[in-house]
Amino acid sequence: MDPLLAHITDTSVIIKMNNSQDLNVDCTVAEIRAQYDDIASCSQAKAESWYHSKCEEIKATVQNHVRSLRHSKEDLNRLNQAIQRLAVRSCELETTKERLEGASGSAKGKLAWLEAALQQAKEDMVRQLREYQELMVVKLGLDFEIATYRKLLQGEEQRLGLGSGAGSVAPGTAPDSGPARPLPPGADPGLLETSAPGGGCALCGSPGCASDFSCRGSREY
Repeated sequence: MDPLLAHITDTSVIIKMNNSQDLNVDCTVAEIRAQYDDIASCSQAKAESWYHSKCEEIKATVQNHVRSLRHSKEDLNRLNQAIQRLAVRSCELETTKERLEGASGSAKGKLAWLEAALQQAKEDMVRQLREYQELMVVKLGLDFEIATYRKLLQGEEQRLGLGSGAGSVAPGTAPDSGPARPLPPGADPGLLETSAPGGGCALCGSPGCASDFSCRGSREY
């Protein structure tokens, strides 16, 4: 209404007077009233047109805002859903992390246990190897003593004449051992030979052994 009032205020009315004639007040007032009615009608039409145009603009603006608000709500809902999915995924990842950390700790514990078991096995192997070497030394000594006592017994049998005949054994040879093999320099043929009956070394049992003190093997039983 303010633009209408401003338009009415700015409107000027021009009245022409003819002094040469008699004044007709009623006719003049009717004309002025008709002009004001026309001006008012025109102003009202303009005001109504302006009002309708403004209403349409406001309606269009409201509709645009409503659409924007609806789109914003849809975007917000999608973002909320994405946040919920990310939160669930974060919980799953946290659970997976804890499970992997537990598995890693268990694997580290198993690795430490295996390393300890390996170290213990190495120590046991070293101890058993040492014991085996000691046993081999004892066995080698026993085999040498057995061979020595055997040669002493053979020498005693030869001295008493029990080995005469088909089963006689010459010094430096063993029964059924084939041709006599040479003894080490300085060795007593009746006491220090380490040949076993049937051929082979009394210490290692190998037919190709030199049958002297250089033998370091052990006889397999």
